Amino acid sequence: MLSKNKRLNKAKFKEILKKSKKIEGENFSYRVQFIKNGQEPRFSVVVSSKVSPKAVVRNKIRRQIYEILGKTALNGQISAIVYVKKEALKLDFRAMNKEISGVLGKI
Repeated sequence: MLSKNKRLNKAKFKEILKKSKKIEGENFSYRVQFIKNGQEPRFSVVVSSKVSPKAVVRNKIRRQIYEILGKTALNGQISAIVYVKKEALKLDFRAMNKEISGVLGKI
């Protein structure tokens, strides 16, 4: 699980929305901002109630993505917001890991 100090706070979230680059994937959308040296990369995951009306399902997806981000993307020089699309419900953990790692690795 990604620790709280590695997650975006409200002010940084709004800053990334304004100054970021949008990347579309099959099951996820990303808003990515490159950061300066000395700053820590921070991440946030957004799972809308349109994806699933059940909070249990949304929280499970969110926890899985935070786990993936904690292992793969923290060594990069980006801060990102990951938006989950409805198609992501069909993915298992390995497929999620492969897609997220592939997109964030290319950046």
